[in-house]
Amino acid sequence: MSPLDNVRILEFPGVADPARGVLTVAEHIHFDRTLPSGVAETYLFPINRVFYIHGIPPGGRRGGHAHKSNCEILICINGAFDLTLSDGFRQQTYHLNDPTKGIVIPPDAWTRMENFSPDTILMVLCSEEYSEEGYIHDFSAYKTYISQHYGLS
Repeated sequence: MSPLDNVRILEFPGVADPARGVLTVAEHIHFDRTLPSGVAETYLFPINRVFYIHGIPPGGRRGGHAHKSNCEILICINGAFDLTLSDGFRQQTYHLNDPTKGIVIPPDAWTRMENFSPDTILMVLCSEEYSEEGYIHDFSAYKTYISQHYGLS
């Protein structure tokens, strides 16, 4: 098993009105996931922190870390960027550019974001409040952590 096995694309419902625009809703978020133990469950995503990123300079990058227990949902509210997720041994890249879709980043997935359009606004929903102790910033340490927790090598 790999953290990448729990990456999900979510679609948020919207109501369009030609005179008023589109209202997109993110509520009662839940999805199926498999725990490192192999147990499958339906996870009700608790929103405990919300932040947004904007004003990224040309060539700017974000991410370069993994969370030990925090789960995130990234929603590109405006613009576009590329998100690369890795388990230390394989990676997947996604192009985010639709405010009606979000991508679930499970705990233990290494993230890298780049190729931001100048008008990008990225909103991030977090299952946990901020805690510096919950981050892994060094990729070598991350690979060791993944090998110990998932048996990947």
